[in-house]
Amino acid sequence: MTSALLIALTGVSIYALRASFVVAAGRIELPDTIRRALGFGPPAVLAALLASLVVADSPRSPDPRALAVTVVALAVSRRASMVPTIGAGFVTLVLIGSL
Repeated sequence: MTSALLIALTGVSIYALRASFVVAAGRIELPDTIRRALGFGPPAVLAALLASLVVADSPRSPDPRALAVTVVALAVSRRASMVPTIGAGFVTLVLIGSL
């Protein structure tokens, strides 16, 4: 029973913490510099995830799928359209997989 209560309290506290940001978002005005800086969060997280996949310690490191995703991320960062982006990732996956 103690474990279930702890899990429930943890869930409620996490929900309350997240809800507080949603409620406060309409009341707090962020400066423009912070608002622009927040746009760099998702690309930084994606880059960190890709780097951990590419540099992972495994018998088949680096993973061909991770390298293909890296190429796709680079293509997207160059504002390529959808078809060339998917094509670049597919060609990379096939070329690396054939090595």
